[in-house]
Amino acid sequence: MRISVALCTYNGERFLQEQLDSLRRQTRPPDELVIVDDASHDASVEVARRFADSTRLPVRLAVNPRNLGYAANFERAISRCTGDVVALCDQDDVWRDDKLERIADVFATCDNIGMVFSDALLVDAAGRPLPGRLWERVGFAAHERMRAEAGDLFRLLLRGTLVTGATMAFRARLRQFVLPICPGWDHDAWIALLLSAVSEVRAIAEPLIRYRQHDDNQIGARQVGMVERWQRMRRLGSTPQAERQRRYALALDRLRALTAVPPETTALLTAALEHVSARACLPPTRRARLTPVLRELLRGRYALASFGVRSAVRDLLM
Repeated sequence: MRISVALCTYNGERFLQEQLDSLRRQTRPPDELVIVDDASHDASVEVARRFADSTRLPVRLAVNPRNLGYAANFERAISRCTGDVVALCDQDDVWRDDKLERIADVFATCDNIGMVFSDALLVDAAGRPLPGRLWERVGFAAHERMRAEAGDLFRLLLRGTLVTGATMAFRARLRQFVLPICPGWDHDAWIALLLSAVSEVRAIAEPLIRYRQHDDNQIGARQVGMVERWQRMRRLGSTPQAERQRRYALALDRLRALTAVPPETTALLTAALEHVSARACLPPTRRARLTPVLRELLRGRYALASFGVRSAVRDLLM
């Protein structure tokens, strides 16, 4: 099994060297490190070149002539990898020394496993520990992990993102299903949804990286309080559902084009798309919303693609 690490950089000189050093320390070294810089205007490229000149690891560096954005940049990095497994890598994290060894061990247990992801420790910009772990922040609870292990991850992902790209690795042979990454999707959410539809997925409960939280995070795992969450929902209204409607329509088009997808999986995404479409088009008055909200509740689609009664109450009160 050859493992490629796809590392994307953009103005990351502040943290990049520490991440590169953690790749150098891997007990199971990567067979290649593919670095794609997204037209940085700091010293990221110079840091990467110095590392390439000082390590035995095979390093291939590419620099985009113009900024593509992080999702398209990861698409380019993934497409350049030649290994059997592609492990995604953010510029500002630190990997546990045995991360690739643990991932390789899991892939070796079954050829049908298409994707592996793990938990992570949370640290601040200086590398100091933050409370909790990544899975706690994204709401990946123990009972949901049991469902994921039982093959139900696709259904869980219809409600929201649980898989963080910085912890993700997948078999390169499945690349055809996820590339190109549809515009408007975060690369990790897109890859996780599609690969959970066509392959088995394993979740490693150990924290295999230190996931750094700082002001320049593209996504991150910032903790949001109840008051701030409520204020944000009031401010955005139905906009998030309209965006989910657009993204789910793109994902459904991709699934329908894939012969490896079971019909029941496509049916689940179709139901999720119909649900978020209904939420995006709720009437402006609370009284008028009652009928469509109850209809979605009775159909079980609030439980499928939202957060059950909690989301229904939110729709009635907003």
